[in-house]
Amino acid sequence: MNFIRDSYRYLFKNFFKILLLVLPVSALVGFFDIYKPISFFETCKETAFTSYWQMFSSFVNLNVLSLVTFLIFIPLIIFTISVCLAGEESHMRTGRFSFKTAFKRSVYYFFPVFSLALIFLLICAAVVFIVPAVDYFIYFMLTGSGEIMNRTTLLLCVIVNAVFGLVVFVFLSIFLNAINLISINNYSLKSSLSNTLSLLEGKFFKFFFNLILPYMVIIPVVWFTNSLIVYPLVASLLFAIQLAFTLSLSMVTYFNISGTQRKDNIGGYFIKGTK
Repeated sequence: MNFIRDSYRYLFKNFFKILLLVLPVSALVGFFDIYKPISFFETCKETAFTSYWQMFSSFVNLNVLSLVTFLIFIPLIIFTISVCLAGEESHMRTGRFSFKTAFKRSVYYFFPVFSLALIFLLICAAVVFIVPAVDYFIYFMLTGSGEIMNRTTLLLCVIVNAVFGLVVFVFLSIFLNAINLISINNYSLKSSLSNTLSLLEGKFFKFFFNLILPYMVIIPVVWFTNSLIVYPLVASLLFAIQLAFTLSLSMVTYFNISGTQRKDNIGGYFIKGTK
């Protein structure tokens, strides 16, 4: 079976159950705007930057509410991912989706999710500081401090941000699959990371492409709504849907690459792994 097609099918059939689990953490996104790097380019078209710090503060929200909310978001997203993956695994093994089981079995996912989330957050933190620095260097060299960014500079900055964004999603692709290897197969952290790419041989690009595919919708929606009063709600809903799909893709992929029989009645047949 096609694990990409089955990921969409699984999400559509269980959308509201998964959405219920991801909504609490997604609501926080409206307070610190996880999609700020997208609307950053709208700011670039009308702002004359005079320092790296000014550009950096346009790239991320630095107010007290945003920082406090983000600190609450970190443990809650780790807990949410653990619960969702535990619930999806149990559902695919037994054919029954149980919220009680999801919360009960989340303990098996918590430490793998925590460990990989910590590494991922460090990578993201480095990118958040590096990208505005590279952007500002390009801006300073091609446009000049205190001037409105010209089109060439803007295009180069978009390319830089896209490249770094893709690098982040490469790591995310690896980590999402490594989580299941640790939680279900008892791999060590090192072994899970080293075996993920070999297990995804021939499938990594498909997984990676579908992981970033939601941005085909997210980017224009954020671009056109970020100045509206309802934008925090829009950002929260976008993140909820993105997170729900990402976790569905992760678990469906695991069952596919491991050759594990599924009993959640999708298509009425088994998923075969490739060796």
